[in-house]
Amino acid sequence: MRSNVSIVQVEDVGVTFSIYGGRQTIKNRLLNRFFRPRRSFWALRNISFTVYQGEAFFVIGRNGAGKTTLLKVIGETLLPDVGKVTVWGNITAFLSMGLGFRPDLTGNDNMELALQFMDVTRADIPRFREEIIEFTQLDDFIDMPVKNYSAGMKARLAFAIATCVEPEILIMDEVLNAGDEEFREKCQERLNRMLQKAKAVVICTHNLGNALAMGDRVMWIEQGEIRAVGEPQAVVDEYRDFSRFVWRDPFYDLKAREKRICAA
Repeated sequence: MRSNVSIVQVEDVGVTFSIYGGRQTIKNRLLNRFFRPRRSFWALRNISFTVYQGEAFFVIGRNGAGKTTLLKVIGETLLPDVGKVTVWGNITAFLSMGLGFRPDLTGNDNMELALQFMDVTRADIPRFREEIIEFTQLDDFIDMPVKNYSAGMKARLAFAIATCVEPEILIMDEVLNAGDEEFREKCQERLNRMLQKAKAVVICTHNLGNALAMGDRVMWIEQGEIRAVGEPQAVVDEYRDFSRFVWRDPFYDLKAREKRICAA
């Protein structure tokens, strides 16, 4: 249940990425760096919001809106150019299926490495290993190199590892859209249990149904800026109306993109 205790506070955050022209050869990199004027692209701009204890906070928006960049800033894997993020608690970040797996190592080896990075003691690894294999049903494949895994197998293993330890604060990116239907149902069940125990959960998704069914609040990001934040149904309805508008204006993205570029 949501309280008035702040867990994640984002204050006027902005993130820029440099834009380089031409094919990225060594020659062009040198030219871009020392001779050509460099431009920056606002991935996020003027982002401010608070996530409260006990809250499931969903972030929606189109591809390229800045959702994943925002999660990286909250998870402290990317520093903002302006603004600050304050977090009260330990974060478990799940930002990409299989990101960080070493393809030449087996699923079991990758699992043990990941658990050690998550500060699981060696004595506890066998217990977590058994739970992860049961969840993924990868019994016959756990000793196979990950490079031979299908996308669905990687998704199962990555999700099971990331969620085997109960987090204080959980941030996730598109996890519920990966894998087959049976896997998504298992993810949903586990996520529901985690929502009841975690201080707060921040999830980026394209699945508006999940946002409506599970979210306490929803925030819509468009072109790196907040367009709406509030009650799920109201924000989702506004986002759907906007999506229909964009389909009728083929030049919207081009015009909006120019507004996000600034001289460095």
